[in-house]
Amino acid sequence: MVKEMGLTRAIKALKLAADCGGELDRAEYQGAHDDLVILRDKIVAHDAALNQAEVSPTGDDYNDIMAAMSL
Repeated sequence: MVKEMGLTRAIKALKLAADCGGELDRAEYQGAHDDLVILRDKIVAHDAALNQAEVSPTGDDYNDIMAAMSL
């Protein structure tokens, strides 16, 4: 069995919390889950674009990912 790591685990945990958590916190869990899904999708799309263009990542690519994470 492959152990899930990082964003995949966080997304699943937040989905579980949104589905099963208390009513007062549900919107917070759902919002965090949705934000992580969007972030994951942006990173995957960025990587796919680099692969499609057959180019190596640059400092600008690193900065794009950091900006997507609001860092």
